[in-house]
Amino acid sequence: MNTLKSRWATVAVFCLLTALNGFQFQNFAGKVNIAKDVFSASEAQINALYSLIFIVVCVFLVPIMICT
Repeated sequence: MNTLKSRWATVAVFCLLTALNGFQFQNFAGKVNIAKDVFSASEAQINALYSLIFIVVCVFLVPIMICT
């Protein structure tokens, strides 16, 4: 029974992170022009940075789900 609770907790955390990631995506689209000016970077570099965030989340999410 304890394993079942742990799995549901993992699913709940995953759903929360997915929702937060969705909100981040919605907010990121309007800030590309601001980030280009502040960091003196191209739009491609800003988009690459945003894509890197997804890769980092995927790399760390799997071990966290295994450990819980």
